[in-house]
Amino acid sequence: GNTIAFSFEHRIFNITCFIGTFFTTLGFVLNFSLGLGWMVILTSLTGIAYGITQYYLSRIQGKFKAVYIDAYVLLTNLLLGATFFYNSGSEGTVFYTLLVNYCTFMLIGKRSQQLRISAIFITTIVVLLVAEVQYPASIIQYENNAQRISDHATLLVYALLFIGLIIRLFRKDYDNEKATIEHQKEEITKLYEKTAEKNQFIESLVAELHHRTKNNLQVVSSLLALQSKRLADENAQIALEESRNRVDAMALIHQKLYLNNELASVNIQEYLDNLSVSLAQSFGFDTNIVNTSISLPDKSMDIDRAVPIGLIVNELVSNAFKHAFTTTPKPQLRIRLYEQQGKINLLVSDNGSGITPQNTKQTFGMKLVHILVEQLEATIHISYNNGTNILITL
Repeated sequence: GNTIAFSFEHRIFNITCFIGTFFTTLGFVLNFSLGLGWMVILTSLTGIAYGITQYYLSRIQGKFKAVYIDAYVLLTNLLLGATFFYNSGSEGTVFYTLLVNYCTFMLIGKRSQQLRISAIFITTIVVLLVAEVQYPASIIQYENNAQRISDHATLLVYALLFIGLIIRLFRKDYDNEKATIEHQKEEITKLYEKTAEKNQFIESLVAELHHRTKNNLQVVSSLLALQSKRLADENAQIALEESRNRVDAMALIHQKLYLNNELASVNIQEYLDNLSVSLAQSFGFDTNIVNTSISLPDKSMDIDRAVPIGLIVNELVSNAFKHAFTTTPKPQLRIRLYEQQGKINLLVSDNGSGITPQNTKQTFGMKLVHILVEQLEATIHISYNNGTNILITL
């Protein structure tokens, strides 16, 4: 049978039925021509009838079930057991035939069925040996040495042919399976190469997108800077400068994204360090007054979180520089980002005076902070102890 319609075990079963039927037919012809007893001839006819029936069901009808294997094993052992008494007992070839069949059925049967097959063959051999010891007169011995040699030679031809066919079938299946695996491996390799090429192309496009976004934001920042210089109103200039800082905070995110290998996340440690230094310099403060501490298991943060956090830090740090340190001799600003009980906490604290409970939501910057906190589905808590402490819990 072909490999599509028949499994490997099914095809071995087909071969077993065919070869068994062929040699049983050959035995019937020889036994009949030699004029042996009716029991030997009846045994041969029974084997032929069952072999043809089983081959028809297995090969022609395509039926292959565990019950067919069990039935074939039982009937084969019964027929060989009957032949045992007419074939010189343990000195004959029946035990060899049982051994060949046992190995074949162990190859065909599933693991759950192999125990039953082993039990049937062991029981058959034990019963035959006991019967030979108890009833030695029932064993018909070979008439001469030529008959013995002929019987063993016939079994040798049967065994070599049968086992040779199984090995050939196994090798053919092995080669086909190996060729299939090699072909699949080549296809997977080609798909992997195509996927890697596409991924590289997509990564380059995303990197270019971040690069252009950063450039566009820098153009906006430059336009805001130019516009602020043309304004006479000091409040308007301050508003534009604050807007410029917000644009720069977002531009810095995109700069980090296209410079790093990760295109959808940013190293929050580096980002907040650079942002705080940039803000300190823009407000004319020494960068050493800002202390940034990141205590997260993974410092890589996705852009959806990094951008709002960056804008929040930008507003809070800018407020501290503008309002908290006006009369503080030794200003200190601390930015902490840490994980606690499965939540991420952002703490921005200073040792100055500035923000008060009355104006926590009055300024545009603080309104923006509260909007971003809601966007992150976080909570905000403001306390006043030797300065202002703002804790945001994500």
